Amino acid sequence: MHLFRFIALIVADFLGYVTWKFREQRGSISFDQATARAFHATLSTLYQQEKSLLENQLTSVHRGVKGEKDSFDRLGPVIATDIADRHGDTQYLNPKHSKRWDILVPSEAAVLLDKEDEIRALINPTSEYTKTIAAALGRRADKHVINAAVGVALEGQIDQTGGLTSVSLPAGQQIALGSSPNDVFTLAKVQQASAILSKAGVPNNPKSRIMLYSPGQEQALLNITQAASSDFTKNKLYDTGSMNGLSWMGFTWIEIPDVKDESGATLSTMLPIVSTTRTCIALATDAVGLSIGLNVQSFMDVLPHKHHALQVRAEIMMAAVRKWDTGVVSIATLEQ
Repeated sequence: MHLFRFIALIVADFLGYVTWKFREQRGSISFDQATARAFHATLSTLYQQEKSLLENQLTSVHRGVKGEKDSFDRLGPVIATDIADRHGDTQYLNPKHSKRWDILVPSEAAVLLDKEDEIRALINPTSEYTKTIAAALGRRADKHVINAAVGVALEGQIDQTGGLTSVSLPAGQQIALGSSPNDVFTLAKVQQASAILSKAGVPNNPKSRIMLYSPGQEQALLNITQAASSDFTKNKLYDTGSMNGLSWMGFTWIEIPDVKDESGATLSTMLPIVSTTRTCIALATDAVGLSIGLNVQSFMDVLPHKHHALQVRAEIMMAAVRKWDTGVVSIATLEQ
């Protein structure tokens, strides 16, 4: 009995090898649906774990959005009135109600693979292909949030003539570059950004405020005594060499690097930069709204015109809009 099973296993392995060689000689690539489903599940999990640096920081996120545009309702602040007459009429509040809109944009990340063994490797969470696709989707989400924070916001009610107006970030929400040596990221700029948000009523705690900066500001931050010295903070900044992930001055600090290739060339700029002036962003977590119309979807297709290589493609659809101008401060700094 054991000998018979042994012979059967050898025959099965041989037939499997012959089948594989036959497919290889034909130049085609095949994969079963289980592999495709496993890849999609793995990519979705990885994207949830290592997605956008900013998506989890925002408190206004709409998921499952249907349609071309998405709106975020805004109610202005009001204060309660005192009751002067015991049996008088009720006095009603009249908060200003307005809407801001974003326009959803589809984004994709795709790679081509030539070998079936590489296809199988896609279901491994440590696969470089899977991590690359997930990281690409996450960066695109971050870019939507960054562009919305300091870009133009659409406001108004949609009617037959359009009805939407473009709103730029007010000058009062922008901190200028300054002259050397105050053109770098200084303590004074952090204090000024904090004061602007506080005057707008943004809660002063690291859960309500984030500071987005690039690696080009790290050197200046390390030189701020109040950020690095234990006389002022419990953060051991020189132990880590970075502000990334730390809480300081009422902000959670998040480092946003540009996307660079292996030679160091910039493939995509994340935080805006013009010449040597980088725009960092102090942001209330409810100041930007993020709309997600399509969660990550993945596809695996053989492309005959690419020598039957396998295209692995993932896409998302999302957009963002600045809800509150007073919750965003742009900070011009020297890129070092």
